[in-house]
Amino acid sequence: MAVPLTLDKYLYAVAKETARLSWPGRMHPILVKDAKKDTEGYFISRLFHTRLCKVWTGNVRDYDLWYEACVEQLKDSIAKKVTPHNAQGTRYCPKTVAAKLMDAFMYQLMKYQECRYLWPVLHLVLDNKIFASLRAHMTNRHALQGEPIGEILRKNPYTITFGEYQTVQKHLREFIQELNRRVGMEFELNSPIQLNILWAAT
Repeated sequence: MAVPLTLDKYLYAVAKETARLSWPGRMHPILVKDAKKDTEGYFISRLFHTRLCKVWTGNVRDYDLWYEACVEQLKDSIAKKVTPHNAQGTRYCPKTVAAKLMDAFMYQLMKYQECRYLWPVLHLVLDNKIFASLRAHMTNRHALQGEPIGEILRKNPYTITFGEYQTVQKHLREFIQELNRRVGMEFELNSPIQLNILWAAT
């Protein structure tokens, strides 16, 4: 492929490359065959292109509103590729699975300077390792105690509702604030994405 000259073609290449790099590992059996192709298909579609343009030009003022609209569209693209339920018979939530794929895409997109203004409002990519790490911090971190957060973190992250997914992200922001208040802390966390360090120790 020739190096693109127009912004339109450049953003198409950005979306395609980012979609390929952001595909999470260990998504089987949650997603079935061709789900990766369908996910990439959404990110290189004209539907998403207009939304990516808004990010690239600095015109996303309400990230959560922009994000949920994208998640809803991505869910429609992959819904038929989400396994109905897990081995225990608990149903997977297509919108929550789409949220994880969207979060992974946005994390990879941060390598582009034009998108980094969204860094503080990004969502942490949720999976079983993150849930296990958060459960380990529940006893000594106020932001992770009580309900409904305690109950949600005991579930499979792909079976929680999108509303519960949003609740976890809200508590993660509170968790960051709590961590930043620790005496003697020599650095500051400014995005939920930085909580990826939690699973590195597991």
